[in-house]
Amino acid sequence: MSQFLVKLAVKKIFDETKLNKFGTEDPYCSEIIIDYAGTGKKVIKKVKKQAPIGISLHDARIYERVKRRAYRMDLLFNFCGLRIGLAHIIGFVPVIGPICCIFLSLMIYRLCLQVEGGIPIDIQIKMVLNIAIDFAIGMIPIIGDFIDMYYKSNSRNLLLLEKHLINVGELNRSATEPREIQQENVQVYSDNIPTHVTTGRKEE
Repeated sequence: MSQFLVKLAVKKIFDETKLNKFGTEDPYCSEIIIDYAGTGKKVIKKVKKQAPIGISLHDARIYERVKRRAYRMDLLFNFCGLRIGLAHIIGFVPVIGPICCIFLSLMIYRLCLQVEGGIPIDIQIKMVLNIAIDFAIGMIPIIGDFIDMYYKSNSRNLLLLEKHLINVGELNRSATEPREIQQENVQVYSDNIPTHVTTGRKEE
């Protein structure tokens, strides 16, 4: 079973490498293109991602907490140009290390479930599968620890949470925009109503 999960993890890593430069989509930073007018020079700059637009303050706080914890677990340190986290250091301890890592990852997973309305079951399955694959890889001595440095299950689950919240934000905005437009039309109509109407008679 563990060999199957390792093969699945390796396949996911290398399939994604072809598409997005060594690993999954970056859940922590987004790229913006800065165009220097008149020079024709364009620079790609990375900026920290903010909470998705349109979600509640509660969900935004959950998102930021998950992001901080996932970063510490997966990317806190720079080791010879490779980003590693607490999970990879703890994981080097045989047996106990992977068990501690899966416990910490499940705590992050439970935090994800605290968003308003919860998480759809299909996304929950993907999150749990990521943690299970990470655990199985970590149980393999030496080789598993190095593969685990690329898999980063907590960052993958953060990305799943982000995409879910983006959809929630879009639904919230689509539900409120017609109401806002209607209120604006009422305001425009009321602004155009004259406050004083003359009847043609002279006031006495």
